[in-house]
Amino acid sequence: MAISKDKEYYLAQADKFGWGAKTAKINPRRAKLIESHLRGKKLLEIGCGSGIWVDYFSRRGYEATGVDFVKEFIIRAKKRFQGEFIVANAQKLPFPAHSFDTVLMISSLEHMDEEKKALGEAGRVGKRLIIIVPQETPGILLKRGLIFKHHLDRTHRRVYTKTGIRKLLAQNGFAVKEILEMERLPAISIFPELFVAPRLVKRIITRLFFWLFREKNYYLEIMAVADRK
Repeated sequence: MAISKDKEYYLAQADKFGWGAKTAKINPRRAKLIESHLRGKKLLEIGCGSGIWVDYFSRRGYEATGVDFVKEFIIRAKKRFQGEFIVANAQKLPFPAHSFDTVLMISSLEHMDEEKKALGEAGRVGKRLIIIVPQETPGILLKRGLIFKHHLDRTHRRVYTKTGIRKLLAQNGFAVKEILEMERLPAISIFPELFVAPRLVKRIITRLFFWLFREKNYYLEIMAVADRK
């Protein structure tokens, strides 16, 4: 997909997928988790979109900078939010080596054609990397048409597994400190949709199944914390 087409799509779909000024929100639990893994006070967010995370951490006393290749996002962020905002490509960041203590990539790596170059740049300018990416959807959910929202976004180049993200980071010069699953999707809310039956029968079978067996949860995203080697 051409870069110009990507920009048009991001602008048009910004509010639908939570990038836009109308829909972008800070999840308190997510914010607390991310902050607990920050290193130092100088932060860079790659793919900052609306700029809401840069603003959030700036207001909490961090020296935060956000970059995005969509110029319109940066213009809007400068008008609305605290922090520094710069138009830049993730594969060629306009900063000297070791400029930041922590680099954030929150729901952005999956959009990039050249993820290894982006990770290389993140490792060049920062000491710690925190990324959040969509987790691969279990096959049984896909077969039944129960897809997670990220599958609807045609600019997502890929999804990830915990094993895959660990390997990817190691191959690109990072020592992984922690990998967490995020955004729990309870199996009890999915299970009834995996088979065809009248509603009452579904309810009875579901209750019986989860009385007999331990509930297995699905998670929508993976968060990885890694330090540059």
